[in-house]
Amino acid sequence: MGAFLDEKLVGLAILRPDAYGSGEARFNGAYVLPKFREKRIGSALMNAITREAQRLHQKRMKVYKLALLDHLAPGSLLYLKSGGKIEAECLQLQKTYDHPKNKHSFS
Repeated sequence: MGAFLDEKLVGLAILRPDAYGSGEARFNGAYVLPKFREKRIGSALMNAITREAQRLHQKRMKVYKLALLDHLAPGSLLYLKSGGKIEAECLQLQKTYDHPKNKHSFS
């Protein structure tokens, strides 16, 4: 599901109905381009995904998130703000690789 402004895709959310059995959807997350955050686009996407899950007779929506120690991705915060609950966490330790040409962090 996408969010568009002036015909440009600025955000998306992904729902996989019945991913864990009948009526148990997987919410693969929501993402809004940084320039368009703080404009309630993420909230609109969450509302639309929730309505779509209900239309498809999904009784439960699960999301799995990875956190780098105490850091939550904006999509995870959006999920929590919309009433989602974190039942379990999977922490991933960050491993840094220094490449001679540029420095990036890889997980």
